[in-house]
Amino acid sequence: MMTDTFLEIRTLTWPRETHNLFDHEAKNLIKFTQQSDNTCVLYRSGDRCFINDFPADCSSDTVSLISIVKTDDMFIVQQTEPSPTYQMWIVIKYLPGSSYEMKEGDMFKLGRETLRVKKISSEIEQKQNWAEVSETPGEKVCKICCSEEFSEEDPLVSLCKCSGTMKYIHFTCLKNWLKCKVTTKALGNVSTYQWSDFVCELCKEPLPEMFQFKGKTLSLLEINYPITPYIILEEIKVDEPQQQILYVIGLEETQSVNIGRGTDSEIKLSDISVSRFHAKIKFINNVFYIQDNKSKFGTLVGVCKNLPLILGNEITIQVNRTLISLVVKKPWKCCQKKKILPMS
Repeated sequence: MMTDTFLEIRTLTWPRETHNLFDHEAKNLIKFTQQSDNTCVLYRSGDRCFINDFPADCSSDTVSLISIVKTDDMFIVQQTEPSPTYQMWIVIKYLPGSSYEMKEGDMFKLGRETLRVKKISSEIEQKQNWAEVSETPGEKVCKICCSEEFSEEDPLVSLCKCSGTMKYIHFTCLKNWLKCKVTTKALGNVSTYQWSDFVCELCKEPLPEMFQFKGKTLSLLEINYPITPYIILEEIKVDEPQQQILYVIGLEETQSVNIGRGTDSEIKLSDISVSRFHAKIKFINNVFYIQDNKSKFGTLVGVCKNLPLILGNEITIQVNRTLISLVVKKPWKCCQKKKILPMS
């Protein structure tokens, strides 16, 4: 039972509105500290934070940052605003060793740049952006090589909305055509693949990166997978969604790669909000970790669900330009020692 525990809430707010960033090197931060032993909501009005036991009517200057639900055995931290502007992010800098174990599907923010873990090591099939294609009876001809011949390894497929003599294309012909659109670069243990969206140039229908044909998964994107354990990161371009960038990172035990704006970084992110040596990815005990390197705007991992906190737990999250530190404590009690009298 946690009826005698309370949650200590400490916030730091950067008074500048800059792409939802928080400057860890800034001096003019707005501080707030309060304790709560009940369900409450943390708000920010302008640059000032406050808590309320009940939801308040938010003005144009007031937003709810997080809600905190008290149960019998824990506090539960929840995101309140559906907007990505007020998403909850865990600040990796304040985790033990400034490190976080990477998992498939994780979203990371490094300054304004966003990376997603698409695949880790030994999984064979990708889980996204693939289509199911079935064989269609009748005469077929490839719209690139004009051949009617095909095989199990090189089928004639239809992946777009083209019809008539333009309907079918050899898997190999399509793959070779798309290969010319992919820029590949290798640096150290990182291979980078960059391209614009795969689109049929005739009907403009988007093409999948991979598809299933007669139970087999066929990939249009040719990736040279490392023989070592590897992780694939996808760079998310919000302003340029048609731009696709993949980083394939192969590491052996204790090896690492640097992420940053500096020229010596294997994964180079050019946005000015990224520090020159922002973070590193390392491989230890068969696990990939990302470690923050005291970056100016932090390395963050997105929170997809509620955060439970029990006694002794401490976590630091970022919502917009406010840093929120949460720790569950027990009231301190002073117990007077009993005076023992000598026996007469």
